[in-house]
Amino acid sequence: MKTKKIIILLATIIMLIVLLAACGCTHDWGDWEVTRTPSCTQAGEETRRCLKDDTHIEKRTKNALGHDWGDWVVTLPETDTQHGQETRVCKRDNTHFQTRILGTDVIIYPPVGQNEQVQPNAQGYIVTPAGLWLTESGEEYTVLAYSGKSKNVMIPAFVNDKPITVIGDGAYYYPCVEGYVPPIWTKFMFSGNTNITSVTFEEGSRIRHIGLLAFSDCTSLIEFETPNSLRSINENAFSDTGIWKETPNNSIVYVGNWAVGYKGTSSDEIEVRAGTAGISSCAFMNTSFKQIFIPQSVKVVGSYAFYQSTLFNNAPDNSVVYADKWVVGHKGSLGAVTLESDTVGIADSAFLYAYSLTSIVIPSNVESIGENAFLLCKNLTDVTIEDGVKIIGDSAFLYCKALKSISIPQSVTDIGAAAFGDCRALTSASLPQGLTTINNGLFSGCILLENFTIPSSMTIIGINAFRGTALKNIVIPKGVVSIGADAFVANNQMENFSVETENQFYTSEDNCLIEIATAKLITGFNNTVIPDWIEHIEKNAFYGINISSVSIPDSILTIGDYAFYGCTNLQSVTFGSGVTEIGDYTFSNCAFTSIDLPSSLTKIGTFAFEKCPIESLVISHSVTYLGLGAFYKTSVKSVMIGNGDIQIGGWGVFAYCENLTSVVIPSNMKTIGRLMFWNCTSLSAVTIENGVTTIEDGAFTGCAALESIVIPASVIIIESNVFYACPVLTIYAEVEEKPDGWADNWNSNRSVVWDYKE
Repeated sequence: MKTKKIIILLATIIMLIVLLAACGCTHDWGDWEVTRTPSCTQAGEETRRCLKDDTHIEKRTKNALGHDWGDWVVTLPETDTQHGQETRVCKRDNTHFQTRILGTDVIIYPPVGQNEQVQPNAQGYIVTPAGLWLTESGEEYTVLAYSGKSKNVMIPAFVNDKPITVIGDGAYYYPCVEGYVPPIWTKFMFSGNTNITSVTFEEGSRIRHIGLLAFSDCTSLIEFETPNSLRSINENAFSDTGIWKETPNNSIVYVGNWAVGYKGTSSDEIEVRAGTAGISSCAFMNTSFKQIFIPQSVKVVGSYAFYQSTLFNNAPDNSVVYADKWVVGHKGSLGAVTLESDTVGIADSAFLYAYSLTSIVIPSNVESIGENAFLLCKNLTDVTIEDGVKIIGDSAFLYCKALKSISIPQSVTDIGAAAFGDCRALTSASLPQGLTTINNGLFSGCILLENFTIPSSMTIIGINAFRGTALKNIVIPKGVVSIGADAFVANNQMENFSVETENQFYTSEDNCLIEIATAKLITGFNNTVIPDWIEHIEKNAFYGINISSVSIPDSILTIGDYAFYGCTNLQSVTFGSGVTEIGDYTFSNCAFTSIDLPSSLTKIGTFAFEKCPIESLVISHSVTYLGLGAFYKTSVKSVMIGNGDIQIGGWGVFAYCENLTSVVIPSNMKTIGRLMFWNCTSLSAVTIENGVTTIEDGAFTGCAALESIVIPASVIIIESNVFYACPVLTIYAEVEEKPDGWADNWNSNRSVVWDYKE
């Protein structure tokens, strides 16, 4: 019997050895070998192999080393006219360096990567290696300032693959408030820089606008190249420059091929030289000559170019003001106007605030209708644009609230941004066949615009192009390659939205606009059904639409900011199983009373559900982020918060939830945020689990029904006035006395029972 037991035991041992060998559980690991050396910015890697079977491999990461910076070394001494610079180099890799303005903490630029991309500095500005300070607006850059050392400034066409389109104002007006510190870039504006001698532009420049006083007092500036893209120069952009000073008295001042002013005492008549492309804003304001000759080369006359000049003052009352063959302003009451047949152009802002203008006929000789030309002509009902006109400028008819229809002739090749924006009586409009771009905001806010056909020649539809219109039927042509953000947002009347099947970039399955490459629903309408292959719902997608219910398919991962904002009739939302993020204001002001948040959800954004009449709420364990005011002014009566690691992204997550009666704060939610339950006037039962460490300012301010609360020993920080305006509250603290991390006025004079044991 004993022998039999021994045999069974030996067999068992042998079987275990075989099984262990088969499942690979007895690795004999070799030494770790570096397979990728860590650098300053990139993690390294180590690998080891099993000595018994080298197909079995383990890997582990070695952290990036970080920069080992040397000392700052002055590379450009400071002078009376130029800010100095200093540079430091990484001891590990001398291709890594930083340069900053001498004597400050302002980093001008880090090393430029292989793709020539420039990252924002510590202050959030793009500063190129040459010293140009840029700020981004949409997909474009504005030049704010210049901190470089060169006297010869070259403005690049693109940075980070985005065009530079504007040179900003040179005068920086900031509030006269004690302690206010203006942005650092104001120290380096072009205006007043006496070192610069020339400014040029890279080939392909898209500069459209040069701002007010942009280069004023640049006393050494004697050369300035005006790119072909330039559309406007604002008042006094080149006053007191070297260019101005070198211009003879009683002469027109030219910057490149633009006329920007008049120096001296004018004669009876003057002549703008041939080849001049434009006349800047206010260029001839207050001049006294009686006649001017403007060549055909001039395509732009800026706002107020002749205001209060003799030409303007001598024009009859209640009339259109002319400078040569250009309309440059108006005087008095106008009524119905037919421009002179030989008129060649309408200056920027020529009819601005012409409230008395009721109709206008623009003859065929006019090539350009300037920017803001008819802005705020609120009684203008009829516009006739004859065939021959080529350009309609930005905001040309913006806020013409009585204009009912507009027909654009085939000759027009360019219509500016917001040209017909907020024409609230406009019911129909047509664009010429051959036009390729609908610019930003072209018909935005035209709330009665119902009849419109997009020409088949169209390739680009801009941002907000048809926002808030009454369009019912739209077909996106096959050649459209780009549709800007919110182009069709808030179109409540849309019945049939389609994209031609040949279009490679967009589709319209189930009556919505979808970007194919990203599987992103760009815009939805009243009768949209979200397809089950869509992965993202774009920002503002259903903004203000009168839908009553929506089903979010399992394929959806993220729902963008404001996606369902203001859908005041939205009473039912069903989430699929894949949603991970709900953006800022996504469901703000919707009408649903209950919500079943998916277990996949990790982030709830700022004011995501504000003012929704939700009555009960369960926040799953997966949620790790609650944004500012996420459930502000909802109707929740009870809240269950999952025991996940939740970060509070701002104040007032449940502020003004006046029906909320009870809440449990789980241990993994380390922080009860600032004003988190502010004015939850019915809140009477609060449980704070052991593990919470911080209670921020005013967390329970105004919780008038709260009678008792237990502060666990894990809480090491309590900020000011946490229990302000809690008149019947008694506080029970598990600690024996007030810890150092609790503010002096933490309890707002409410009674405290120390060393509490349940």
